[in-house]
Amino acid sequence: MSNDTRIPWADSSDDITTRTIPLDGGTAIVEHTMDHVEVTIRLGQRIAAALVLSPSEADALGMALARPGGFTVGDYWDMCDQLKPSHAV
Repeated sequence: MSNDTRIPWADSSDDITTRTIPLDGGTAIVEHTMDHVEVTIRLGQRIAAALVLSPSEADALGMALARPGGFTVGDYWDMCDQLKPSHAV
């Protein structure tokens, strides 16, 4: 589980965090549960795509969408901060 507070994580298998992202002509619905992420894309009233991903698969897909050129230097600094033990200065 990530320590990044910007990412909505479910606290239990009964807890589902849902976000709706508007798309041109539709919506993307992202649901985070304890052990997977469900992404449903609706165009108009029909479902165009539905995916069930592990958290690591969802992370890889998100990075590919957000960073088509790969990681940036800022991404590596963010990862370094997350991996640093909380007692480190």
